[in-house]
Amino acid sequence: MFSERRNLFPGLDLVFFDTTSIYFEGQGGETLGHKGHSKDHRPDLNQMVVGVVIDSHGKPVCCEMWPGNTPDVRTLLPETERVRARFHIAQFCIVADRGMISADTIRKLEEKEIPYILGLGSGK
Repeated sequence: MFSERRNLFPGLDLVFFDTTSIYFEGQGGETLGHKGHSKDHRPDLNQMVVGVVIDSHGKPVCCEMWPGNTPDVRTLLPETERVRARFHIAQFCIVADRGMISADTIRKLEEKEIPYILGLGSGK
């Protein structure tokens, strides 16, 4: 999609990344369906984690899925690598919320020379 519609994405020098959980009921989902931190307040149901990358114009660029027990902090680094490899861009700034922050994540972003803006708030 990105290659075919590259003119819709004039630049990926600034990208926003966020995740949410989606619960589901019924059979199936053995690969992605796990109990984890439910943002829907349904810890009794299996869920999956969905992450989306949005460009600076608010257009979705791509999305990824992880098992439902994947913490947000473990999604940011793999996603930055996917963005680099998938869209062949060497330099971009990633913007994410406080759920993505850990000392290890920040250290690795700096080692990989990926500029970042990570929200840091009290959550209140």
